[in-house]
Amino acid sequence: MLEMSFLRYLWLVLIVTGVLFGGREGYVQLVKFGCLPPGGVPPAEGWLQSCSSPQVGGIDETVVWFGLEKSVPPAVQAADVLIFGDSRIEFAFSRGNASEWFSAHQLRSYLLAFGGGAESGLAQQLLTKFQIHPAVLVFNADPYFTGELSQHGQAIRDNPDRELNAVLDTQSFIERYAGYCRYVGWLCGRTTTAYRAYADGRVFTYFPERFWFGKAMAAHLPVAKPPPWNTASFDIYLQHAQAILALAGTDRSCVVFTIVPNSEQDDGLAKYLARETGGVAIAPQFDGLTTSDGSHLTIESASKWTPAFLQEVLPVIARCVHPR
Repeated sequence: MLEMSFLRYLWLVLIVTGVLFGGREGYVQLVKFGCLPPGGVPPAEGWLQSCSSPQVGGIDETVVWFGLEKSVPPAVQAADVLIFGDSRIEFAFSRGNASEWFSAHQLRSYLLAFGGGAESGLAQQLLTKFQIHPAVLVFNADPYFTGELSQHGQAIRDNPDRELNAVLDTQSFIERYAGYCRYVGWLCGRTTTAYRAYADGRVFTYFPERFWFGKAMAAHLPVAKPPPWNTASFDIYLQHAQAILALAGTDRSCVVFTIVPNSEQDDGLAKYLARETGGVAIAPQFDGLTTSDGSHLTIESASKWTPAFLQEVLPVIARCVHPR
């Protein structure tokens, strides 16, 4: 019975997409339909950051780099605290209610951490492009300071027109077809999506995730004690960190290095960079933390680690932000 119902569902999906688009293009658009919001109304407070579909993929670096969302560059430039790093700190701050913490302390922050293995080359480009000079800088050091770009960042650098057009096509698709979700809601929102807030860059899921037969559900994997660092590349990381700090012009005592808990690295690099640059190393330690996928803190663990980290950073922020 269940098998027959599912077959009918698939046939209905194919008929709908075939009528709307036809042929192979129908299949491509079917997959993209899963990225559209149920009900057809995207969240007002943010843009589509990513959709786990090969037809869409990650788009947030492109949006920020080209300033496609007009409110984002001014918000970045006005931030008292800028947070750089990869998806580990992106997830930790977003899942750990950092936005609420900054708001409660009447501070402006912006999360410029990106997924896909973001590296410090993008931070250098953004600091140069937007002429950013924040009062406080926070870096996840895990190792971030390679001077390189992620694969997506390299694509933006090597073929900016192609990457820009790909995002514009996605945004156009959303605007054009999101309204269909009012009538075929079962077709939309089936693919895992994330949005990014205009105001502070936090990542959020606006709609409940709907899993196919329980697939892609988050795990709870314990964070193990990391092995010792191989320090051979520490001088290279320091060189790139110094280059970024020179661009930012931030007082060195107002630069914070951390490491989001994981099973691969401890806080050794953060401490080294802080010592050599005159910055501050802050990396709270907790037992019993878990990740959702082996790399990113679960909501429960992020809600424990992030507020603790921010509370330790507060004296630095108070000293560096309010005098300015």
